[in-house]
Amino acid sequence: MNIWALKKDIVIKHLLLLLVQSFGEDAFELIVEKEVDKAVRLIKQGDNSLSVYIYSYGQNPDCYGVHLEYPDLKETSLNNTLDIYDNVDYMTLCDLLQTHLDANYLTRDH
Repeated sequence: MNIWALKKDIVIKHLLLLLVQSFGEDAFELIVEKEVDKAVRLIKQGDNSLSVYIYSYGQNPDCYGVHLEYPDLKETSLNNTLDIYDNVDYMTLCDLLQTHLDANYLTRDH
């Protein structure tokens, strides 16, 4: 993925570069549904059953909003089941990605 070619805010591009450095290029797949320049949706490569929506709008500097999204639970008729976090710092975001998407760190030097 060419991060610089994305029509995203510089904060999101910087975040994507950090995530590639921390987890590697193949850890996540970027889902482009519509162009929201201050947000991005990631899934584990080849597995769209879980996703993470990350956004910078309305957050403190160097922090992100995070939605951990789960598959619809048909038996309970819940749609868009998710956990929501606001003002998450980068290391906490990485921990959430590691747990939610079963991502493995290459480095935690950030």
